[in-house]
Parts: sequence; C-alpha cells; structure tokens
Amino acid sequence: MPGMLRLLLLAAAAYLIYRGVRSLLRPTDRLTGKPKDPLDRVGTPLVQCAECGQFIPEPEAIRASVGGQRRTFCSPECRAGDTRGKPDS
Repeated sequence: MPGMLRLLLLAAAAYLIYRGVRSLLRPTDRLTGKPKDPLDRVGTPLVQCAECGQFIPEPEAIRASVGGQRRTFCSPECRAGDTRGKPDS
C-alpha cells in the first residue's frame, strides 16, 4: 500500500511539473491568459462593409454617420466612395 501511494504522489507531481513547464513555454499574456498572436481572431465578430460588402473584424472597422445612419466601412477608400445616402447630382 505505501508503494502505491508513493507512485500516485509521484505521478501527480510529474503532471504538475509538466503543466507548469508547458504554460511557461506557451506565449500568452500573463494578465489575461490570452494568446499573444495578433492574427488569432477566433471569436471576434465580423461586420460587413457598407460599400463593397467585404467582411472585416469589428475592431478594425471604420464607423461613420452618413445621412443620419450609422455605417461601417472596411477602409477609408470605401468610406470616401460611399454613394448611398448621398443625393444624386
């Protein structure tokens, strides 16, 4: 019985050491625990550009009020080229 308990404690210690080493080798933000990779956008909501229809991550979207309506654009070029809400010339 004491041999079995010793084996169990040794296995638990090895597992804790493994988890500690693994967490040290994985690049994460220590405060939030989130990956540091800026390209990791899993879970980021997408919005559609009002001009070209392209989907982009919400934090990167350009927002503007056009004709009293809130619009979302993918780039300054699309914002400048928005023809909706403008009167016909």
